[in-house]
Amino acid sequence: MIYRLAFIVSALSLAVLLPCCAAAQSVGSFSADEIVTQIAIYLSEEENAEAVDYEALEERLYALMDNPIDLNNATREDLERLPFLNDVEIERLLYYVYVYGPMQSIYELQLVENLRPLSIRFLLPFVKVGSTDGGITWDRALRSAGHTLFARVGTELERRAGYATGRYPGAPVGGQLKYRVQAADCLYAGVTMEHDAGEPFFSHGAGGFDLYRAYAEARVGRHVSLYAGDFRVSFGRGLLFGERAYGGKMEGLRRSGANGRGISHYGGTDETDFFRGAAVSASWGGWRLDAFYSYRRYDADTTGGIFSTFREGGLHRTPSERVSRHAVGVHSAAVHAAYAGRHFEVGLTAGGAYHRISRRRPDEPYYRHMFSGNMQGGVSADYRLFFRTVRLYGETAVNQNLAVATVNTLAISPVSSLDIYLNHRYYSPQYDMYFARGFSSGTRVNNEHGATFGFSIALPRRWTLDAYADMYKRPWVSYQIAAPTTGWEARCDAEYGGVRGLTALLSARYRQREREVAGTTGGSMSQSVFSLRGVVRYGAGCFRFTSGAEGRATAGDGTARYGMMLAQDAVCELFAGRMNIACSAVLFDTDNWDNRFFWYERNFPGSGYSSALYGKGCRWYVMLTGRPVEGLSLGVRMSQTWYADGRATVGSGDDMTRGNHRTDAGVYIQWRL
Repeated sequence: MIYRLAFIVSALSLAVLLPCCAAAQSVGSFSADEIVTQIAIYLSEEENAEAVDYEALEERLYALMDNPIDLNNATREDLERLPFLNDVEIERLLYYVYVYGPMQSIYELQLVENLRPLSIRFLLPFVKVGSTDGGITWDRALRSAGHTLFARVGTELERRAGYATGRYPGAPVGGQLKYRVQAADCLYAGVTMEHDAGEPFFSHGAGGFDLYRAYAEARVGRHVSLYAGDFRVSFGRGLLFGERAYGGKMEGLRRSGANGRGISHYGGTDETDFFRGAAVSASWGGWRLDAFYSYRRYDADTTGGIFSTFREGGLHRTPSERVSRHAVGVHSAAVHAAYAGRHFEVGLTAGGAYHRISRRRPDEPYYRHMFSGNMQGGVSADYRLFFRTVRLYGETAVNQNLAVATVNTLAISPVSSLDIYLNHRYYSPQYDMYFARGFSSGTRVNNEHGATFGFSIALPRRWTLDAYADMYKRPWVSYQIAAPTTGWEARCDAEYGGVRGLTALLSARYRQREREVAGTTGGSMSQSVFSLRGVVRYGAGCFRFTSGAEGRATAGDGTARYGMMLAQDAVCELFAGRMNIACSAVLFDTDNWDNRFFWYERNFPGSGYSSALYGKGCRWYVMLTGRPVEGLSLGVRMSQTWYADGRATVGSGDDMTRGNHRTDAGVYIQWRL
């Protein structure tokens, strides 16, 4: 039945798209949406796909599309804003302009040594070759400023149990309003308002939208940037303050600046991972100084005048969710100073956080070394060394308990087509910082000692081979495992960046780790997971296709479980890009959570995501967008997850719906002036 449904969806998609294609104009290169989608697919791994902030990724890339980087004036920090460039490619781009002088055309990118074909395709929308006049003035920037208004409304067609019981007092409709203004690279400002389905609007103490956000970033001259409102912070390798990185361990090895982007404005809808206050970034000569102060309130259960952890998710529907809303106010501040020379960069960071309500962890071994109290802080030193074919970068941090965290990577390029990486990291069990995001086998910078070996080699005929092996141990107990554990993983990716819009990725991964034994307290078992994934993207005329397949096998406790996924996306651009039809069907068949699959979905602007697929069923969507007049965009989308494993309900508790499917529908409007 499930395979018959997939055939019907594919046949209907082609029946609709093929006649339209005959009347459409050919699209010679990827559109902006297609490039963002392809980057999202290639930079997300199945282990962290749900945590990737695709909204922030899209906003950054679209902002760069509106104001491309001038390759003739680009600095290392400018190029590090592009998440698909690695250190070698950045170094070669800077070296090419330094040796051969200003580029005359972007087609000179083909002459840059060690620049992957796929990176060239990604680069084209985000860079330009301009003059060397020092940039645009504020007067010219304000006169040419662009304004964007965006509104989105969506609902779920099935009724969740929380609405019937009254625990969800709001309407089953969610929405979002955004206003953005961008004046070249001189000014970014905006306001975001969001409301989730089920949350009260003007009742139960709610004041309209559940989320209100405003931000402004202004560049004063070439050397000073000022920030107000909401922003994000990332220094060094992220051991004190970092952002969630895009991609997996290989991207972490290849990008020494992945976690050190400094301060950046934030206008997305994540209600947890941001700061609110004021910040400044200044540079002169080889020096750079970043400083910020933030005060914002986090969700937490403060019963008894203490709390154990912050609540994430940003949902405020049920009574307990509303009581915990913005319950803990947190002051945080930091200063980062760095100096960069021709072949090196060093930096120092000092910062911390304070809240009046005390944090108290449960009296269990797993929580014994985690932070408790009202104030935490730390200092760190980070560095990067560049010398011909050798690069060394890392960071060492110490918190208020004198616990140490350190991560260091050595990269060597013995020949132009080969890069070798060696990484070592040690995170003490007593090192527990709120805002740390670093190179790790898990989600926390804590309780881990590991080493990684990797390499990247450019092969003939536009192929690239990336591989790594990572080994780690956790010297203290892990979550629900009452003993030290060890684990290792290996991954190999073969990437093809061909011509005529054809790209491909074949990825094999093996992972061995300790997992909890169901029904026991502290019991563990060794679990092995193997996955093989292939993705091909290709175009024909007005069509863009993405085909994917993945198989997974999990072995442990004397049993083996298997899963498979088949995915097909089709996009058609009509009337010179003024109309866009996109559809997708994903078949999945897996018998447990450990074999779950992720597949990135195109959505409305700033709304792309990857959802976890497990069980047996099909996930599909259809989306139609159009630009009836210049600057005005409209869209409608419907999606459904349909299960073929005999279930009569989907979800549990307040989120439970009757039937074997979940269906979402939404519309949006965007006006760019």
